[in-house]
Amino acid sequence: QILESLVADEPACFECLLSLGHTLAEAKYLSRAKEMYRRGMEVKPHDPDALLNYYHTKQQVIDWEERDHLFERLKNVTESQLAHRHLTTVGPYYSLLSPYDQEQMMGIAESHAIKAY
Repeated sequence: QILESLVADEPACFECLLSLGHTLAEAKYLSRAKEMYRRGMEVKPHDPDALLNYYHTKQQVIDWEERDHLFERLKNVTESQLAHRHLTTVGPYYSLLSPYDQEQMMGIAESHAIKAY
């Protein structure tokens, strides 16, 4: 309730939208979570966490609208993170559930292994 009140009072609060989305997703209110992530992307269109969570939640509710476009955006973010040797937003396990190629999956796994080391 607190997060919902915050979002109602501050509809452009990015952190509030994502936090509420995470809370709703954990409680299995996936359609509402998807909406919070979508709204978060409106506030910060290039945020990789909002993009990943929106894409993943759409998969969970079997909403394939925009799937290819969203994955292409996610793939571009991941490739940029790999090129800059940053930790990828997409985790190794999740990369297995999306159409990344083998080289991309290895890069994702390596970025997380290096961070853990």
